[in-house]
Amino acid sequence: MAELSANKKSFVVYMRQSDLHAARGFDLLINSDAPEALFDELNGAGLFDPDKNPRPQPAEQVGFFRIPPWVALGYLTLVAKKAGGSNDVELGEKLMSVVRRITAYRDASGQAIDNYHTYSACAEIVGSVPMQCVRSEDLEMTEQWLSSRWGNDTVMTVLDKHIFQRFLAADVSESAKLLPALRHCTELRLDPSAVSESRKLRPIADEYWLEQLLAHNAAALGSKCGQPCIDCLLDRLRSLFADEYVSTHTWMFRAAIENHGQNAKWDHVTNAFTEGSRDALNAWILTGDTSAVRYVEEMLTNDAQIIRRVGINAVRENWEALSASFYSTIEPRLFDIGHLHELYLLLSEKFTSFSQPAQTRVLEAIGQLEDESTTDEDELKRIRYVQRNWLLALEGKGNAVADADLARLNALCGPVREHPDLLSYHTTKWGFGPSPFSKEELLAFARDQSLITRLTAFIPERTFGNSPLKSLNDALVGVVSEYPLEFLWTLDTSLAIDRRTQYGILAGLIQALDTKKQGAAKEQLEIVARLTPYAKAVAADESFWAEPALQPEVLEPTKDWIPPKLAELGKTLAANDEIPLSDSQKVMLLETSLSVLQHSDGIALSDDPMTSAINNTRGISFESLLQLLLRTCRDADAASGGHSTAWMPFAPILENELRGCTGQSFEVSTLIGCYFAQLLYVDEGWTTSKLDQIFPQEHPENFACAISGLSFTPVGAKVYEILLSANIPARALRMPQVKGSGRERLIERIAVAYSWDLESLDSEAMEFMFQESALDDLSELVSTVARWSSSSLQEDQRPRATALARKAVQFGMASPSTRQKILAESAKFIDYLPRISAEDMDWLLPAAPFASSYHGAYGFAESLDRLAAESPEETAQLLEAFLTQYQPGYDYQDRLQSVIRKLDSSGQRPVALRALDRLVRGGLRPFLELYEELVSRRLN
Repeated sequence: MAELSANKKSFVVYMRQSDLHAARGFDLLINSDAPEALFDELNGAGLFDPDKNPRPQPAEQVGFFRIPPWVALGYLTLVAKKAGGSNDVELGEKLMSVVRRITAYRDASGQAIDNYHTYSACAEIVGSVPMQCVRSEDLEMTEQWLSSRWGNDTVMTVLDKHIFQRFLAADVSESAKLLPALRHCTELRLDPSAVSESRKLRPIADEYWLEQLLAHNAAALGSKCGQPCIDCLLDRLRSLFADEYVSTHTWMFRAAIENHGQNAKWDHVTNAFTEGSRDALNAWILTGDTSAVRYVEEMLTNDAQIIRRVGINAVRENWEALSASFYSTIEPRLFDIGHLHELYLLLSEKFTSFSQPAQTRVLEAIGQLEDESTTDEDELKRIRYVQRNWLLALEGKGNAVADADLARLNALCGPVREHPDLLSYHTTKWGFGPSPFSKEELLAFARDQSLITRLTAFIPERTFGNSPLKSLNDALVGVVSEYPLEFLWTLDTSLAIDRRTQYGILAGLIQALDTKKQGAAKEQLEIVARLTPYAKAVAADESFWAEPALQPEVLEPTKDWIPPKLAELGKTLAANDEIPLSDSQKVMLLETSLSVLQHSDGIALSDDPMTSAINNTRGISFESLLQLLLRTCRDADAASGGHSTAWMPFAPILENELRGCTGQSFEVSTLIGCYFAQLLYVDEGWTTSKLDQIFPQEHPENFACAISGLSFTPVGAKVYEILLSANIPARALRMPQVKGSGRERLIERIAVAYSWDLESLDSEAMEFMFQESALDDLSELVSTVARWSSSSLQEDQRPRATALARKAVQFGMASPSTRQKILAESAKFIDYLPRISAEDMDWLLPAAPFASSYHGAYGFAESLDRLAAESPEETAQLLEAFLTQYQPGYDYQDRLQSVIRKLDSSGQRPVALRALDRLVRGGLRPFLELYEELVSRRLN
């Protein structure tokens, strides 16, 4: 080793001081003209020693880890590229020695340091140094590189682009070195988490990148490495299909050996080994190696179906070289049904080139599939279907015997499948297919009043994936909504109309009532005048309700689709004040809704009662009733300035429905809760007098449904005061039946009430949440307040928010491991502070270490940046506490750097440097540069 200059010696000494100094030194070397000049000195100084490879570090979220990149890796990979570019064998050997030491290293407990960044860099170095520096046994290191529990996709990418492609571009001797790497990349191991009992083997390599590696390199491997490569790939393929069932049903997992639309693109493992084996085998055959011909002959009689299929495909794709080998295997066992696709293609493409004796042998082999001793009719039928499959491949190929046999079997077996070369065929469709009648035809039928006759008489021809009646109905709804007046003549109860057509007309007319198109108002008046009495008449007809609903084969309208539409009519008209309604029309709509209500079943209990209620026929009719009530009140207000008398006809109806909310009528409870604020508008006195029926304590399921519906009523102080007067919030929290989104929205309502000073920290509802059994409730409460923006709070609300945080942190610190989310969400309350007081530190400092959990890191850093100038000492303490559990992967908008700069300029330099010393371990360059900046500023 040449004597180092004083400057170089001091530079190496500098780099040995810490990871931070080493990172800065490597950064300078990477940008120098001759980075390799100090390689020996750095190596001798231990800067490439394996124990310096960073270990996984716990991340801010429990159960997650960060994998810091080693600061030396960028330098090592750069020097390797320089060694390869200049063919510096001596330097390449030194680099390989470093790679071997790193890969082989084990700590005192016998464990390797699992760092996928390092493994990827090792692979890149091997792929960069002069190839003569790499021995075949060096590529045994691939096994260790692929073993990372953090994934090996980056390693696989490097192996593909830097090692396989590079060595395969060289001569055969260099290419042969790849065989150990190929063996390890394709290794299969038992996967204990596999769902399928038949496919428990998975590759140790990332599945997608293994598929890519073989797609890019299999042909070259077969051409350069020959049989050892093919043996490896076919052995993996055989193992993958080794299960007893899978081995005889390989077509279920790989439809075709060649690339085909029926192959599952998502099955990267099967595709990787099937296509890799196929491409490598074809490439080897093309080299002219005679041993490849013998190899394929053995494949055609192999005991594994998947191997035989690959062999048959190879024969088809290399017919000139392998036809003689194929002729020798023509016998009944060749016509195994599992070979169908590959052998079908071969026969279809090549049969005309067969000699006459060979053609005869094929027909004889097919004929011999039927055993004359077989008497079971089902078995005979199965055999004939199989024989016909093979003969279909020979159809029209000039062999009269084959054509005659096929004609005989067609007569016995019936229609031919669309894809006879495949045992199964998958296709995807959407929609119900085209309508049998166009919009123009339907409109013409309406105008000549033949519509009902034509549609009732229409009998569709069903095809796979199509539903002509559903398509026809969709088209009918569309044309009716566009030209509603042309269809009003059908609103005659004396007409014999089928329910499917009746539904389509009703749905189309209701759509027309909901449109805002120009000129619609006049049309809508005519529709209302004809449709409201018609709907009432249909709903009042008891024979309609007694009529059984036919069950269609597919999704097509039936009688049961009509009642929701009848109820929807009232809801649609009542909600649209721009469509005038006479008193008699309102009465007809109300009677229609009541008839549907009386003849329909309500909802069962569910996790989402609101969704169930608004999609249930009885729920729709009850909501229609509520909308008609509100419309009546609005119209009365507009006409006379009040509605106290106008709403009274609805009171007994609502009271009757409320009496039924006793373990049933859950849709009513849900919708009453949803319309609670509107009912206060209708009559506050009546509504408050019915609180015990709306929220019945003795019927918790109905109570829970009302709370779920309450989620959709506007949040307001008046509503909450009335709920609070009956202690409903606290009662709801104590009910286990109140759960899911309904409970979450209730807690959000309590949080808002707390901000309005309608709830206090010692109120019953709030106290309930500060107990071990209600941790989720308290987390939701604190999270809700934490989500509010600082600008949304009034000055008098901020002290209440921080008081909640103080109590939540005190509660959380009693058991931090189980109450981490409460502490993390409480830390977000820092956003509400204009400055940090000593009292604020009492709760902020304990919460700060948890601030990075639950997506709070950036917001906390942003607040520290805002507060650093005003409260530097407190900010410094909070930053250090924050960083005890937080190691960022990046510094979003340079917030942490900004905090550190402000602290440094405010007399908190020791804290700033300690923070940087911790942050630089993550390997982020901006922190390295900031450290250098602060240090140099101190020296100056």
